[in-house]
Amino acid sequence: MTCFAVNHIILHMKKKTILMGMTNLGAAHKQSAVSISNAIREKYGDKYNIKIVDVLSEGKTLLDPLLKNTYRYFSNHFTFIYALFYYITNIPFIFNLMQNTLDRHTVKQISKLLERIKPDIILTTYPIFPIVFHKACKLIGVNIKIVALILDYETGHNSWLLFKKIDSFLISSEECFQKAISMGVPEEKIVRVGVPLSLKFSKKMAPQEIEKLRNELGCRKNDIMALIAGGGEGLGHARSIIKHIIKSKAAIHPVVVCGRNKALKKHLKEFISAYDTNTRIFGFVNNMYELMNAADIIISKGGYLTLNETFFLGKPLIIASYVPGQEKGNVRFARKNNSGYYIPRSGKLVEKIIYLSNHKEELDRLRNDVKKMGLKHGTREIADIIVNKIE
Repeated sequence: MTCFAVNHIILHMKKKTILMGMTNLGAAHKQSAVSISNAIREKYGDKYNIKIVDVLSEGKTLLDPLLKNTYRYFSNHFTFIYALFYYITNIPFIFNLMQNTLDRHTVKQISKLLERIKPDIILTTYPIFPIVFHKACKLIGVNIKIVALILDYETGHNSWLLFKKIDSFLISSEECFQKAISMGVPEEKIVRVGVPLSLKFSKKMAPQEIEKLRNELGCRKNDIMALIAGGGEGLGHARSIIKHIIKSKAAIHPVVVCGRNKALKKHLKEFISAYDTNTRIFGFVNNMYELMNAADIIISKGGYLTLNETFFLGKPLIIASYVPGQEKGNVRFARKNNSGYYIPRSGKLVEKIIYLSNHKEELDRLRNDVKKMGLKHGTREIADIIVNKIE
């Protein structure tokens, strides 16, 4: 038995540690971990040590620059190349071959991370981590429960479900449940849960708060506020959408969130400076919940987190683009449930905004269809599941 294994046993008599393994590839992976952490602290105070870790970065693995640089560049600029990579690695044989090539270095680095943190349970929010954590545990001779929180509807990467030797799979949609069963995941290892959202999204803002924020944003009383956001990298063709809004002369008030994309923010500000427009341009913000509450319509990419946040607030959603492969199922899910639109052409998108602003009955239909989906806020439920597994 290794020194770490002995220390791990002793540690069980002290405050227990929950490791939430994520990586900054898309907002959902980190935000879900943060939300669950907040729910644990809300109910249990400081009873547990909670470590939210960017596994690829803090583990100092070769996958960190490889995956992050590849994802951010190709998913935004050369989507067809990214899609090709995604679908090739989605073939189990190819994925296993690629992983085995990188395993020796990656597992060793992750085992060092485990030795440093000494977790009692591991919650993963990224697909390749369950098998990596399992092998790292074997390398240092410890048995730690590993739970995978799956953040996809139906077309998530197969690597979420290829490795079955973990404690549990937390799944929030029927589509993903059926996929897990078809891939041979034992049903007793599947736990059906609600959607892991920020605790704020369990209720809406008060009308007076919304009115105050809309005034601060320069939105006139009868304007349609269109929130344009695309996750951490912003929405690439936001300029085209704004251009069509200006050209339409409709009472639409655009608010654009560019995220980390400083070049997009600068470009948009330069573009709107030539027009008499009240368009608001932001970079990275910490008040997306508030902005989404204030908006009449939300225009975004097809990310898992944005879709669910929009649905829970009962807002109309227009998906302007999506990352091929991983987000295709999200678009299909929204369209199948009549809870959103996929409109990639900016002109047609703006026409839909104008149509919705003049047809309130369509907005009511969208809200009713979202209610029929029966989605539930699952963050506090997931927090209890994690805590119960180590008690």
